[in-house]
Amino acid sequence: MTKSLNRAGVARSEDHGLHRWFAPSIAVILVALAAILLFRTLLQYRLEEITASLAAISVGHIVLMIVFAAASYLSLTGFDWLALRYVGQHLP
Repeated sequence: MTKSLNRAGVARSEDHGLHRWFAPSIAVILVALAAILLFRTLLQYRLEEITASLAAISVGHIVLMIVFAAASYLSLTGFDWLALRYVGQHLP
């Protein structure tokens, strides 16, 4: 196993064995598990029930959902900007 320095000058291992595929494998397993659980949950309902429930949501509520989702992403962007400003780093 060899060691090299990353961009921050910290030594990192270049071990290409278990560590190289372990994290991606766990991610794939977790996504598959989430998909299976979602599928099992949705099996309880008929497509007509789901579409009727979605159609029952008012346009105003849908607009509010979009506004709040956009505000959430804007807040996350602001947090990232503040963090970068705090540590004195700039992104290209």
